[in-house]
Amino acid sequence: MKTHRPKPQQTPNRRQSRMKQIRGELKSRKKSFKKASQEERLGLQELRDILRRELQTVRKADNTRTARRRRA
Repeated sequence: MKTHRPKPQQTPNRRQSRMKQIRGELKSRKKSFKKASQEERLGLQELRDILRRELQTVRKADNTRTARRRRA
């Protein structure tokens, strides 16, 4: 009789971890944006835009990777 071994827990890849981190940063920036004064909001908007672009880039790279794996 074979013993059933549970599958090891799958860990997220580097890009998935980075996406999660960026989403957390965006969430905290959103909270600070709501509390910020008018002058501070301009700087926070720039930071938000930078994070959004980075998230977009990382997502695109991860989607390309997964699509390539599916085709193979």
